[in-house]
Amino acid sequence: MDPLNLEVATLEAVPPEFRKCYVQKEDGTGFKASEDYLGVVNTVNGLNKALGASREEAKKGKIDLSPLAEFGGTPAEIKENILAKITELEGKAKQTPDQKAQLESLRLQLQDSFGKEKDKLTTRATALQGQLYKHLVENQALSAITEAKGVPELLLPTIKALVRTEEADNGELVVRVLGADGQPRYNIDGSFMTVKGLVEELKADPKYGRVFESEHQQGGAGTPPNSTRKPTPPKTVLSSTDKISAGLAQGGFQRRAGFADSTKR
Repeated sequence: MDPLNLEVATLEAVPPEFRKCYVQKEDGTGFKASEDYLGVVNTVNGLNKALGASREEAKKGKIDLSPLAEFGGTPAEIKENILAKITELEGKAKQTPDQKAQLESLRLQLQDSFGKEKDKLTTRATALQGQLYKHLVENQALSAITEAKGVPELLLPTIKALVRTEEADNGELVVRVLGADGQPRYNIDGSFMTVKGLVEELKADPKYGRVFESEHQQGGAGTPPNSTRKPTPPKTVLSSTDKISAGLAQGGFQRRAGFADSTKR
């Protein structure tokens, strides 16, 4: 919706639905906003300015409703108060049946325009929050799990359930590890627990420790983490000559010689 000028040379410069808000100037040089509808024109211009600022903020990844602060602090309050303002102006205007229809059309257009802008901003904010959550939570969690030699597919759901993002005092979004009461957890020194600290805690827990690679694990499936395996010495393969030599060294020749002498007798 383009801004409405308080004075125009011709009505062609005014959208058709707002032309009835203008009257011809006394000197006949153009048209100006009627005193009866001056408040409506100013409200439209203020809303256009605020919506334009909101679009620019949305492009930057932020939603700033401060230009509409006079109408409330939330989109719902702003919408309600703008419609109430239009209703008030309607009561002050000298209304003919045509003017009443025109004002109703204006009210519906403003309501529809603001609703669409609010939906766009809400969708944009949701998308940005999802991107920030993925960047802040998943990236930190994956980095900590990889460093601790854990299994991301098994640990990520647990970590996501134990953290949330919130706005810090400096306005930046940060990740907070939560306790059983839903409140941020702290380290002994009073600092906030990090995702890395949470992963280290899970690794030390008997329940979750099984999804981390043991630092003492030896090769081979099924080998206990702290067990040591003695290497099996290689078997010695003897040649025929070596076997005969070994037999002579053990006295086998004397036994065979005695058997031969006994057969002679």
